[in-house]
Amino acid sequence: MTERIKEKVGQWVEAGDLIAEVNDTTTVNAEIMIVEKHVGAAMVGQSVKLKARAYPWQSFYGQVVAFAPWAIADESGLNQRLIRVTAEIENIDMARDGRIAR
Repeated sequence: MTERIKEKVGQWVEAGDLIAEVNDTTTVNAEIMIVEKHVGAAMVGQSVKLKARAYPWQSFYGQVVAFAPWAIADESGLNQRLIRVTAEIENIDMARDGRIAR
């Protein structure tokens, strides 16, 4: 995640200095907004199937890992309250093409 990492080659660093920031992409978190009245039908650990507009031909599978502790107002004008639900999705493509060690 570190920008321009090649520019750091040859630089002097002290013990404890941050050299590079690496993110683990074996799993990703999806934040989903659901209408408050439907939150009772969901629970932590429940399986989910997600579709992304960017990949309409592909389904992503995971499980619910968290709920926001409060509802927020829907800004679309539909006068509904929404709950943010976090689902964890395994990044299958990375596992399949060998970019990660298993």
